[in-house]
Amino acid sequence: MLIGHGALEPAPGYAVVPEHAVLAVLRELGDDDLLRSRLDREFRRLEAEQPTLADMLSSELTGMDPAGQALAYYLFLTVCASFREAFGARLGEVGDLDLDRAIETLLADGEVRSQTCIAGSYSQDVVALWQPAVMRLVHAEIDAARGAADADPVLQVLLVLVVALTRAVAAPA
Repeated sequence: MLIGHGALEPAPGYAVVPEHAVLAVLRELGDDDLLRSRLDREFRRLEAEQPTLADMLSSELTGMDPAGQALAYYLFLTVCASFREAFGARLGEVGDLDLDRAIETLLADGEVRSQTCIAGSYSQDVVALWQPAVMRLVHAEIDAARGAADADPVLQVLLVLVVALTRAVAAPA
């Protein structure tokens, strides 16, 4: 598939989440009976470290069906934890303006792609090129939940999250 040029700029190499960071978070969360309590602990940590993102998650969950809420909660927190695992102190706090900028960029990219790119060239494909490990996880979980949850709103929220978090990573000193 050819992905045409749009409004999204490539992620700098220093801001790409490596596969091992995603796998470390998945191992830590586990898939046993303690998953919910571990996710709730991740949410409390998110509230302390990234209050704007915690507010975003809470707001987005309100309009979703229960299966979509569970999927969004899991993926949102897992993605945030993966960025934190990968970059630690280099991950800056995401504010309202950062989220607005991520949304505006994704909207502009969609508009440019609809007018200039071949059919089937989507912003999510570009984000997947930037953040392959994170987006592999997102797509795998969304594919597994298709039919049980309305995955489209979940994917849209996660695209905004990934763009905003990618931009929040500072270059190494």
